[in-house]
Amino acid sequence: MPFCQRAQQLKASFERMNELLAQEHEALRAKDLTAIETISSDKNTQAQELDIIGKTMMREAGITADTATNTSLTEMILIRCNDAQLAADIKQLAADLQFANNRNGVLLHGMMRINEQTLNIITGRSEKVTTYQSGGQLKSTGAFNPNTLATA
Repeated sequence: MPFCQRAQQLKASFERMNELLAQEHEALRAKDLTAIETISSDKNTQAQELDIIGKTMMREAGITADTATNTSLTEMILIRCNDAQLAADIKQLAADLQFANNRNGVLLHGMMRINEQTLNIITGRSEKVTTYQSGGQLKSTGAFNPNTLATA
């Protein structure tokens, strides 16, 4: 496959990965675990495809792993394909992908932290439980005792 066709394939693969990350973001916000699991599997498949395309293109362009950057690959696309728009699109898609992946990672980390704190409260591993008073102020109620639920 010619280098420029592979560059078009790389662009399409980046676009697909960005779509998956947008779907993942919505699933994370909706706390849709089934969708998150499916999307995660699709992302792994897409990441493997991106890896194969990128490594093949770098090998064909003579770019080594030590010298590889997004810029070097897009420069090679510009030189070999004489297509400034394609090179710019790929560079932007890579930046968008990095942003979306980081955004989703932060959201996922926050959700995991909330779940961890909730489990710590429920299992009594949390020393303090903070709740809101009717006026909106925080109130520290001390350690949570799951046995008190039975008497409440």
